[in-house]
Amino acid sequence: MRHIRKHPVIIGLIVFLVLSVLFIAGYIDVNIRFPQPKEELYEEGQWVDVSDGLKIMSTGIEYCTPDEYRAKYDSSLKEGSKLCYILVHLKVKNNTNDVIDFFINTMKYNLVIYPSGYENQAMPLDDNTLVKSGEVKDITLVYNVSESLIWSSRRDKVFKEDVYLCFKAYPVRQAIVFRGIDR
Repeated sequence: MRHIRKHPVIIGLIVFLVLSVLFIAGYIDVNIRFPQPKEELYEEGQWVDVSDGLKIMSTGIEYCTPDEYRAKYDSSLKEGSKLCYILVHLKVKNNTNDVIDFFINTMKYNLVIYPSGYENQAMPLDDNTLVKSGEVKDITLVYNVSESLIWSSRRDKVFKEDVYLCFKAYPVRQAIVFRGIDR
């Protein structure tokens, strides 16, 4: 009668081993089909070829409180605004024969603060985002920072982390890296 009680344990162990082997095989299969992306990381001041004929270079990044943003960039911003802002200053070079509306491209790029997990898309600061053929234009991207995205009590710690302006994610991860944001 003793051997009958041991069968459920043995069956459970066999099922666990089979599931473990299937999990490991699936994990290996996924990592073979989708390897880690190659990285093209650039620093501030380096030109990045983001697409055919469009090059971008970052000239700086800054953090603004609502009062600082109102004083420097947008005097029409309402008093009492609780949003803070991250601004990325870029030079955009158009080497094509066409006019490029950079506004369309801004929807493809995102700002990531790693390892904290902040990720957001930008809006251009100015309305005029058309870049003519052969022109180099200064464009500033604005990222809203709300209390729900980055708690004000954690901002000093978060802004010391690496900040990535990402252009492509896979199979090549292409980004400009900022080593923290000055406050």
